[in-house]
Amino acid sequence: MNEAEMFELGQHTGKMHKWLQSARPLDKPAWQPDKEGYLREWRKNWNQAMVAGDEIVLEWQRRSLQLVESLDFQVFDACPVGWLHWDLWVDNILVNEQGLAGIVDFDRMAVAYPEIDIARAILSGSLSDGKLRTDTVKSFAEGYREHLELPPGTLVRAMILLYLIESIWWLRTEIRAESELRGLLGRFIEEMHWIEDNWRTLRDQFNTWRPTANNNPQNQQNLNKTLALTGTLDNQGKRKLEVGCK
Repeated sequence: MNEAEMFELGQHTGKMHKWLQSARPLDKPAWQPDKEGYLREWRKNWNQAMVAGDEIVLEWQRRSLQLVESLDFQVFDACPVGWLHWDLWVDNILVNEQGLAGIVDFDRMAVAYPEIDIARAILSGSLSDGKLRTDTVKSFAEGYREHLELPPGTLVRAMILLYLIESIWWLRTEIRAESELRGLLGRFIEEMHWIEDNWRTLRDQFNTWRPTANNNPQNQQNLNKTLALTGTLDNQGKRKLEVGCK
């Protein structure tokens, strides 16, 4: 998507999130970032890859475990909870000659973390040939800010949230087999790998977002600590992990 389209998408996403704030939330989010919950699902994917002898997915799983184990999950304590679209990618965004015509496919709508919509839209609309277009990311952010604030650290945290929920879906043996036949699934796998490859530099890539009065210094400190720790792990190169799953 080009800059004008991403600006409009940011506008509509911010407007949608603001309107949804008036809707009564459910008592409990449909999903929450939970380390133990992630590791339970991770073990299922690991065991499936072990049975299949899928060395490629086993390497994916080693990498995801390393990243998630390094996370300080307190960074998500400040995440706003509310209704979100939860499937905000390019196939659900209608564009015509005049620009953005609409957002469709609300069947997965739920109460969780609206930041997930932000990360999904940015990856889907701005990642091209393995690179994230900073001009279109900035356009999206500017459009979003016309309706809601986007404090520093939000985009980094949003990307990590997206990884926690979607890496479990996409980095699996059965998905890898299907992705060889369907380019669509391969795209989602590529997006997860982009987050992994850029994990240590996410903060630097999104360093153009200006502080606001509502920024939480302690939360930003936790996020910086998380990324720094992960960077230390990554700098060791490919580390062999002794993984015992039954």
